[in-house]
Amino acid sequence: MIHLSALPIGVLSHVSCFLAAPSRALFAATLFDNEKNDENRSKIAGNDWDTLGFGDIEAALAKKLSDDDINALLRCIDAVRKVKKLRLTNCMNISGTGLEPLRGSDVIERIDLRINAWDRRSEPAISCDDTLPLLESIIEDEGCSLLHLQLPRKWRKALGRAGSDFYHFLLQYKAFLEDPRWINPCFECFEEIEEDTIIVKWSESTTDHSHYGIQVNRCSKCFKSKHYCSECVDGDENEFKVCSECDEVYCSECSVVISCSYCGAAHCGSCIEPGGCQHRDYMGEVPC
Repeated sequence: MIHLSALPIGVLSHVSCFLAAPSRALFAATLFDNEKNDENRSKIAGNDWDTLGFGDIEAALAKKLSDDDINALLRCIDAVRKVKKLRLTNCMNISGTGLEPLRGSDVIERIDLRINAWDRRSEPAISCDDTLPLLESIIEDEGCSLLHLQLPRKWRKALGRAGSDFYHFLLQYKAFLEDPRWINPCFECFEEIEEDTIIVKWSESTTDHSHYGIQVNRCSKCFKSKHYCSECVDGDENEFKVCSECDEVYCSECSVVISCSYCGAAHCGSCIEPGGCQHRDYMGEVPC
């Protein structure tokens, strides 16, 4: 029986061109599972790995991936030196140990660990205990480039109380974001913009922690931070809003986020549904 890896590398490379990027990397990692075959793996997987998003493959396949699969893929593409944006969309079965090849990355800029942000019926397996040490290794690196981190809803809902490891990580990440290196001056007065970076307040007196652990200083779509301080520009032009459904943060230019003046729910343009709010009358013609 002939193994696929015995076929000419040109044939395998041509076949891989028809696969989505993550599938192509998985194909290469499966065929050549050791570093002696780096050249062949590179010819199949390619070298353009600024973005690794598992939403590019079928949801059914992403849900079957294990930590071993993710680990092999990341090693195959040399992710610690190449990947700048990571999205684990639909990777429901991973605990986070498979992300180990990214430890200490000084090139990664955006990490989205929400897995299934738009589906609250099922809970992903990703573990805070398994993943936090990796995240800490990234933000503790002197050359760290991380600017945007989106965390699983289940962590934010259950693990935020003062004293928890997750709470201490949020404080650590908040301090990192507030480093003078990452603070942009106001375009008008050139003073530093004082802004919230990530919501870390947890109140034991309420069950509403919907924004807890969400980074709110950058738009999820255009990735820009605020350009003006509150004294130079007032109103929606300088306001970032969080969608209550998908937890995305938007500036006024990228999406109108409609808030209900009665119940407080807010929906972005992608999540809004006609008649979606029981308090429609408080919204005028637009439901929240």
